[in-house]
Amino acid sequence: MNKLTHAEGPEQALTKDVLEKLGSRKETQRAQAEAVIGSLGAFAPDALMAVLRDEGEQRRRRRKLIWVALAALVVLMVVPAATGSGHNVGVFGGMFTAICGWAAVSTVQKNAARKLAEFDDIRSTGFLLEALEYDDKQLREIAAAKLTVLLPRLKASDAVLLTEE
Repeated sequence: MNKLTHAEGPEQALTKDVLEKLGSRKETQRAQAEAVIGSLGAFAPDALMAVLRDEGEQRRRRRKLIWVALAALVVLMVVPAATGSGHNVGVFGGMFTAICGWAAVSTVQKNAARKLAEFDDIRSTGFLLEALEYDDKQLREIAAAKLTVLLPRLKASDAVLLTEE
């Protein structure tokens, strides 16, 4: 399913496809994605936060499954090595790498966080704090710069704005 969220008000939905195009090398695709997000108007930050919430939840679920898969993989590596039939251990090492890649932050998440940092919305604080842990140096710098503006404005009552992570 490509539709991620439907902002209240405008009859436009923010999709994974739109957010993937934000990072496109083709100027026309980036411009189209920007136009879709721009058409959401004041609802754009809400739509972006909904996408980040959904993507974050999917990532958390994948991480839980990864721990189970890694435990099984360790057993599959240790038993053959202990019994002297460890010629397939290298294959399991490749599987380990593939499993870890499954936990990576998606392009959709990175692009949504990058776009969200363009708005002066204190509700984005939790998502931008999460973005500090993404494997993307430029995005971390963007998030840190925006957080230096947003964090001093937080009050104790704003704790609900922080994400689970």
